[in-house]
Amino acid sequence: MDDAPNGTQAVEPAGLRRLPSPRELMADAAPDQEARGVVARGRRLAQTAVSGASGQRLLLLRLPLGVLLEQAQRLGAWLARESGWGVLAQAWAEPAPAWGRQALLERRRAYLHCLAAGVPVAHELVQPNAMAYLGDLVSAACLPPTVIESQIHRELASALPCPVLLELGGDKRQIGRDARQAVAASHRFPMLLGDGRVGLVESAGNPDGALLLAPGMEGDEAPHLLVLDETAGGADAWHPACGGLVLTASSVVAAQQRFERWREAERLDAIA
Repeated sequence: MDDAPNGTQAVEPAGLRRLPSPRELMADAAPDQEARGVVARGRRLAQTAVSGASGQRLLLLRLPLGVLLEQAQRLGAWLARESGWGVLAQAWAEPAPAWGRQALLERRRAYLHCLAAGVPVAHELVQPNAMAYLGDLVSAACLPPTVIESQIHRELASALPCPVLLELGGDKRQIGRDARQAVAASHRFPMLLGDGRVGLVESAGNPDGALLLAPGMEGDEAPHLLVLDETAGGADAWHPACGGLVLTASSVVAAQQRFERWREAERLDAIA
């Protein structure tokens, strides 16, 4: 049969649409030198906080994406006044993002808007290939409870040039320890490259991994960050080895108020 496919040729499924390569998309929404400086500063602050080597601590602020975009200037002005705390912003409480050229381009533009206001950003890593398109704009990657046990995500995180924050679903400390060890180790795995090809790569391991712990979870190991929910009041769940806080809020003003209440409680606890 003349129409039969050649056994030596790959047959592509019908209906495929080609995504742009990471390099092509980056060219459409590229960071300037100032934005690259904000990314680098955010990475240094996060690395210092999770290392536990100094008094530097990290505040990961989770806001809805729309609020983050509307109030980026206000957030930038706030974090510029903070001392002893590095601040990263993460889009939170949003629907599952679409995966296509326009969606990726819009997310790049959103992160560039934050960087222009001086706000480093963290990205929640659910879609493994997302960091190939967004990684140059991100100061930290967050692995949520839905993927922390995924070996694919752990291997990818071991190759990232930024700290990785591992959020536990419930009190699964052993899973967190295993994930952090896997992220710190070297791996060989297929990865989307800048030109759009998939290649086999070998990672060097990422030593900047930290656990995100809910209030009441034992904080006997560093590095980790404390995740405060709406009911968490004072500093009773704080541990000296803790590298910082994770706050979820509906606005920058609400986040400031919650942060100040916690910080005041920490001062009072220290005095007592």
